[in-house]
Amino acid sequence: MGRTDPHPGEQPALPQGPVLPATRVIILGAGKFGQRAARLLKAAWPHLELIVVDRHPGPLDEMHRQDPAAHLVLADGPAWVAAALPRFRPGDYLLPCLPGQVAFQVLRRTVLTPPEWQAVPVPPELEALAPVAFRGVEGELYLSRAAHLCPADCREPEVCPVDGRPRRPGLEEVLADFSLPGWQMRILVSRLLLPGVGGFEVAALRSLGALPVPPPARLLVATACRCHGVVHAVVRPGGPEE
Repeated sequence: MGRTDPHPGEQPALPQGPVLPATRVIILGAGKFGQRAARLLKAAWPHLELIVVDRHPGPLDEMHRQDPAAHLVLADGPAWVAAALPRFRPGDYLLPCLPGQVAFQVLRRTVLTPPEWQAVPVPPELEALAPVAFRGVEGELYLSRAAHLCPADCREPEVCPVDGRPRRPGLEEVLADFSLPGWQMRILVSRLLLPGVGGFEVAALRSLGALPVPPPARLLVATACRCHGVVHAVVRPGGPEE
């Protein structure tokens, strides 16, 4: 199997069939969820160009057996995206199938780099924004409106098909409306390409990292969909207080 480091500036093979809101999809992670996403995407758009990035050769070998036409990249996903970010086209779509908030991991390698920016625990006020809230190793906050296992093919309806509870406004809207003195919130909304298969455009990731000048002293960075989200907090010692 040949693995390459494709140049995002190359022309893609345009998808055919149903309208796809992307020219090319980059799947980060070739494990179970990445392989499922690739299988569903190719079933819907057989000529879609896929790039699959994983730091382990074994999952890439399995992905090659599933889809020999996919471009495979042996690399750390967030690090590869951070390095390739200037070369992506606006229509490229990123589909994270890795643990944690991939967008934040990319920003930590680009505009929110240490030691200028330091990771701190998310303020506890955000824990009340969803019924399920728990912390990660850096004090990041994982939020969910579901205390149950979600269907793999969820379409994010306005009423949950499992617990029957309304999902409007969505968690991404709740986060956007949330205000905490001294903090600026920036949100990347995850959108579905297919039921259970969601991600975001490269253009949205670039916008997330477009900080004002001068940048704020305290920043909350979130990725969220209608039911689930994760929030990180970073501070810039010596930055202007809001």
